[in-house]
Amino acid sequence: MRFADACKAAQHLGFTHKGGAGSHVAFLRAGEPMGLNFQNRGGLIPPYQTRQLIAMIEKYGGAP
Repeated sequence: MRFADACKAAQHLGFTHKGGAGSHVAFLRAGEPMGLNFQNRGGLIPPYQTRQLIAMIEKYGGAP
C-alpha cells in the first residue's frame, strides 16, 4: 500500500498524526489502545503495517 494513502486512511478513521522519526509516522486515536505506525519504504508501507491498517478499517468501519 502506498504510504500517502495509508496516512490518509488513518486520518479518515479518526487517527491523528502524533509525530515520528526518520521514515516513521505515528497516528493515535482517542480511546484506541493500539496506534498505527507507518514506515515509508520507497513510497510504500510494509505488508504487516497494511494488515494493521485493514484491521482498524474493519474495526471502525471507515467512520471517525
